[in-house]
Amino acid sequence: MLEGETLFNQGDKGDKAYMIIHGILDVVVDGKKVGSMRDGEVFGEMSLLTGASRSATVSAIRPVVLYEIGKDSLGQVMKNNPEVAEGLTKILIKRQKELNQARKGLDVQDKFEKEDSTLFNSVKNSLIKYFSS
Repeated sequence: MLEGETLFNQGDKGDKAYMIIHGILDVVVDGKKVGSMRDGEVFGEMSLLTGASRSATVSAIRPVVLYEIGKDSLGQVMKNNPEVAEGLTKILIKRQKELNQARKGLDVQDKFEKEDSTLFNSVKNSLIKYFSS
């Protein structure tokens, strides 16, 4: 990706996640910059894992090299390694908390700690169902 290029916009449909091999990306939610991502970070997994629309706009602020992870390849990994669903569920919950904090500007950690068990099971079941289709 070139500097200034947008990879995807908030609300776009997505079925891929990405790993940053080299570069820096900005993350914008509801028109507000909420962070940057650098080498080695993974993003876009919420859309990949659930089929949900993109929760943020991601743009390159420097030239970027990315590794793309698609639904088909991840689905095969999950079928061969069911424990991967648990790890991915933890990632999804963490990202959802971060997104809620960015949107509200509040610390919602206490609320989510009480709901984690129910949320974990719900997200895990959704992952399994989504990748089974």
